[in-house]
Amino acid sequence: MNKYKVLFFALVIILSACNSEKVFYRNSDFEIESINIKDSVSYSVYLIGDVGGDTSKSKNALNALNTKLKSSNPNKTAAVFLGDNIYPEGLHKKDHELRSQDEARIDAQINSVKDFKGELLFIPGNHDWKKGKEEGLQFIKRQEDYIQKKLKRKVFKPSDGCSGPEEIELSENLSLIVIDTQWWLH
Repeated sequence: MNKYKVLFFALVIILSACNSEKVFYRNSDFEIESINIKDSVSYSVYLIGDVGGDTSKSKNALNALNTKLKSSNPNKTAAVFLGDNIYPEGLHKKDHELRSQDEARIDAQINSVKDFKGELLFIPGNHDWKKGKEEGLQFIKRQEDYIQKKLKRKVFKPSDGCSGPEEIELSENLSLIVIDTQWWLH
């Protein structure tokens, strides 16, 4: 991808952040309030992160995401999990005492998007890397395998514990650049 395409993408993101006709906010129940957006929207990207903790706390956010995805055109919509998918330190081995808790936390996210046919991405965060401790790479690879097996498609990016950048083409004129910044710290 050439530098002009990257600059154009960054400019579109910056300018579109100022393009709403209403103020963005959420109510106390984490429900997404109706927002008037011009009919010219060509692609929607839902970003959600830090929902790998206590499932009772992330439930409302995941339900809101699921509701929005059900009413969207999957050919023009992407959902991106921005990391910290499993607290406190990623997906443990099958025989570890925290494994069932880990699975419950990632399964809540998987179940919220399992029927979504659009572009779907899971990006790891620092907690997924075992909070930067030894064996972090094994935790990432376990999580990648687990998610992709459950969803039956390749959705974990960058793959194999790599840093990226990885380009994901969302439409003819729109790409998403995925980078795992925790890789550099680890």
